[in-house]
Amino acid sequence: MWHNISNFALNNPSVAIFLTLGLGYFVGRFHIKSFKLDATVGVLLVGLVIGQLGKFQIAPVVKNLFFDLFIFTIGYEVGPAFINSFKKKGLKFIIQSVVFTVIAFAVAMGLFKVFHVQFGEAGGIIAGASTQSSCIGTANSVIEALHISQAAKTAAMSQVAIAYALTYVFGTVGVLIFLKNIAPAILRVNLREATKKYIEENHISNGDQGVKISANIRVRASKLNKGCEFIGNTLTDFDKNNQGLIIEKVVRDGKMSELDANNFHLNLKKATVLLTKAFSYGALEQILGNGVLIDTAEHDGQKITDYTRLTVGDHVTIIGSANYLTNAIKTIGYEKVTGTKTDVSFMSIDIFLGILLGAIVITIHKIPLTLGGGGGALFAGLYFGWLQ
Repeated sequence: MWHNISNFALNNPSVAIFLTLGLGYFVGRFHIKSFKLDATVGVLLVGLVIGQLGKFQIAPVVKNLFFDLFIFTIGYEVGPAFINSFKKKGLKFIIQSVVFTVIAFAVAMGLFKVFHVQFGEAGGIIAGASTQSSCIGTANSVIEALHISQAAKTAAMSQVAIAYALTYVFGTVGVLIFLKNIAPAILRVNLREATKKYIEENHISNGDQGVKISANIRVRASKLNKGCEFIGNTLTDFDKNNQGLIIEKVVRDGKMSELDANNFHLNLKKATVLLTKAFSYGALEQILGNGVLIDTAEHDGQKITDYTRLTVGDHVTIIGSANYLTNAIKTIGYEKVTGTKTDVSFMSIDIFLGILLGAIVITIHKIPLTLGGGGGALFAGLYFGWLQ
């Protein structure tokens, strides 16, 4: 029975793909101290093993489809933080990118010449060693444009995938070892002391710093009599001029019963807000003063507790009266609607535009320069993620 099951799994690519994903994600959970394989490395390792056991022929369209989806979503996720960081340190990023590209290309080409590495393997090694998955799509696009037989193209693309899978693991581990051990030695820096100094200079702490929040929400019902100073004001005016108080409901032309906090129904809302140019710390303070609580705050994907360090592009999850938050959120940013539904139309058109961009080839001295399908999808993800 097990023989029949193994033969079935190894001779059906779709079954093997899901088996690889299942086992790969499981293997990716294992870690040794602070080092963790993660899902990408786990799937690559399992895929290499299963790939050696069976002879699989996966249609190129399937590989391109999932690769473009993967690259696009990576760009889409980091787009807002990437664009905002680029605005602040644009020149620095450009210089670093150019320097890294030139050095990586020169070193790689030198080694490829010395060890007579084939062009398919070269593309995979660059992608894996630098852990840049988008290079796979670019390499495959260039190979597809070569004037060679289809069999040679297929063999070269297979070499790209194999070399990428083998070198990605070493690329990941190598970066960790270099940053932790080699780089500090070259720079003659004590990493532990430098980290401690940075924390002290920037007042970073895992304790409770920043805004002190009270979770004590009290609800009262009041009747406005003639001559009351609130009569004639709009709800917006009330929110601005009466810090600490917000109006949840207004009952007019009806008999008001005696209500207290035990039987007054209060609709609370939890919302994640992306801070925009409308944000100011004063506006946030006013919202907090009106009974709103901060659940979590993130800066570039990292949780922070010192809310005085919040800036445009950060995410803040707040909890408060549903009616009040509807207008209050507009004073600091806009609500991010997160759900289980994907806007397939938006995503598909974005990837389509990215692939079109990646198809553009500029030839300089007979050298074709192109983003490729992967680079185009990544660029589209970065741009539309920031735009959205």
